[in-house]
Amino acid sequence: MTVPHGPAILAEAGGCGLVERAAVETHVRGLNRVLAALGMTADPSPGVPGPGPAYLRRFLWLRCTGEGWWEPAVGPGESVTEGQLLGTVSTLDGARVIQAITAPAAGVPLFVTSSPAVAADGLLLGLGSE
Repeated sequence: MTVPHGPAILAEAGGCGLVERAAVETHVRGLNRVLAALGMTADPSPGVPGPGPAYLRRFLWLRCTGEGWWEPAVGPGESVTEGQLLGTVSTLDGARVIQAITAPAAGVPLFVTSSPAVAADGLLLGLGSE
């Protein structure tokens, strides 16, 4: 059976798999704004400033080459430019940077891993780009 591919939405709010009231409210507010932008409902918050939906076509998984201590320089939702420093992986004592992680394209970090200890080929962040 062939399943047709069409538009999709990846919607998340919060972090570390925790259900927090503020994150749920952000999630619902964002969903309502997307529905309004698609003309499927009235804007629930007319005149309230805030970004509209972002149309991201690629999802890039950024990983480190070796094990170490991950220190992100950006957070989820921040706009980044191609080549911008996203974070570093250092030795555990911080004496030496093993790898500088830079953005392969302009975009928005959709998540940043919260554990500073990373294994070789460890997942560091997901970058959405156009």
